[in-house]
Amino acid sequence: MTAARRFPIVALATLGIAAALLARFGLNRHDLADLILLAVLVVGGLPLVVQTLVGLLRGRFAADVVAMLAIVTAFVLDQYFAGAIIVLMQAGGEALEAYAMSRASRSIEALLEREVKTPEPTDEECRRYYERNAARFRAGDIVEASHILFAMTPRVPPGALRAKAAEVHSIVSRDASRFAEMAAQYSNCPSAAVGGSLGQLGRGDTVPEFDAALFADARVGLLPDLVTSRHGFHIVLVARRVEGSLLPFEAVRAAIGAHLRERSLEQALTQYLQVLGGATSPLVQ
Repeated sequence: MTAARRFPIVALATLGIAAALLARFGLNRHDLADLILLAVLVVGGLPLVVQTLVGLLRGRFAADVVAMLAIVTAFVLDQYFAGAIIVLMQAGGEALEAYAMSRASRSIEALLEREVKTPEPTDEECRRYYERNAARFRAGDIVEASHILFAMTPRVPPGALRAKAAEVHSIVSRDASRFAEMAAQYSNCPSAAVGGSLGQLGRGDTVPEFDAALFADARVGLLPDLVTSRHGFHIVLVARRVEGSLLPFEAVRAAIGAHLRERSLEQALTQYLQVLGGATSPLVQ
């Protein structure tokens, strides 16, 4: 539950407790006081109980469970005043914590904005980056590829899995005509049913590490090394390539500027931490 949704519960509990105290000790209306406290317990406590139960179902066990049990117990035992106090403490504590974190975050942002200055990238700097990283700004490149995936599993040590992948890679290196056969026998990808074929792939169609290996150069045929990705080890065969074209500088100038600005900010933050903590600070490598 967000802080914005907890503040109304805090207000309800505070006003309800105050009204109940007035009814009990000012008007001598114990029945009215109990009715007000019961309303606080139901209207304010029920959302907290539901939120805690949802958390439990999702595997989260925290101190909220104790508060939930206390609220339910207070309701069952007709201890409405104690229950209302628990609702106030639970909602109020988390709301104040969220408010404090929000204030701290804004203070840090204001401090960094004042102390950490990052220059705006110039056109010359952006163009230089563009020329040195031209491969990143190509569009329309297409690769027709197949792979044999040796997927990571908890049951197989990565070293043993890589060794098996290297063994199969050696086989297809000597005889590429056996690639489809090896894919059908060993690949853990559904593409094994079609000889490992992935069809035509463009930049960004696969996970970044696999994508980088596919478009690293203009090579056609079996890639000389295993490709390691978050999924496991791949033996990759490139059947053909269709060259695309380089995007014009004007089309990517804004994206390059944002990237350089972010990189400059990271460097400035590192230097600022060094100034604050000194060269021996464990926060700075």
